[in-house]
Amino acid sequence: SDGSASRLPAGVGLLRLEENAGYGEALNRGMEYLEKNASPPGPGFFLALNNDVLLEPETVSSLVAFAAEKGPGIFGPAIVRLDDPERLEAAWGELTWSHVLTRLRGKNAPVGSSPWNRPAENVILLGSLLLIHRGVFDAGIRFDPGFFMYHEEVDFMHQAAKEGFPTFYLPWVRVRHHIGMGTRGDPLKKIYWTRRNSIYFRKKEKAGPGKWLRCLASMAGSFLCSAVSLRLGRARAIAAGALDGLRGINENHSERKI
Repeated sequence: SDGSASRLPAGVGLLRLEENAGYGEALNRGMEYLEKNASPPGPGFFLALNNDVLLEPETVSSLVAFAAEKGPGIFGPAIVRLDDPERLEAAWGELTWSHVLTRLRGKNAPVGSSPWNRPAENVILLGSLLLIHRGVFDAGIRFDPGFFMYHEEVDFMHQAAKEGFPTFYLPWVRVRHHIGMGTRGDPLKKIYWTRRNSIYFRKKEKAGPGKWLRCLASMAGSFLCSAVSLRLGRARAIAAGALDGLRGINENHSERKI
């Protein structure tokens, strides 16, 4: 609706979706579109990226050069802050099964500092930019539209790992990211969706009692901390996300009001 489609360069394909079905489903539709319409057919890689990242001219070629030697997998660069390019947004994440599901490592660390300046394998990559080998797509792995926004990349990489596809963090490739653009008009959306989707992920994975206890205990602690400190909007967002996750609400919540 902002007129950006009319400013696309000549030769760029445009796939118009009928509705906002969420970030993951948009990526699914894009990959399926490329599979059918790319010339030559059947691209070797798919590049999934947010609309608030800035790439260097060699970004994609550097990722592809490394990925071509490794075979099917998922590859990600170092994501640095747009407002402070000498600091990482974070290096990678790890699945903790807490109320926010993951923990970011190397958050705000200086670029080039150890251990974030070394490549890593089988970590949760930041979803701002992912290079996905077509072998992952061919194996039938897709982004789950049930997440709508946030944690869809965590689930995608988790499903890929269960099928034997590794992830690779490449710190020598750097991408600048304008953090929080997706929810800057309503920051409570991130609070809501991360909590809701943390529960959705557990239900999908049939998590055991220990993982549920860890989630609900940390969720309750976060809610109480927000309420006691009179951050009532945050407390309501946490409660709404938890309740919607537990009740199995899974429709399009693009207009969800907190």
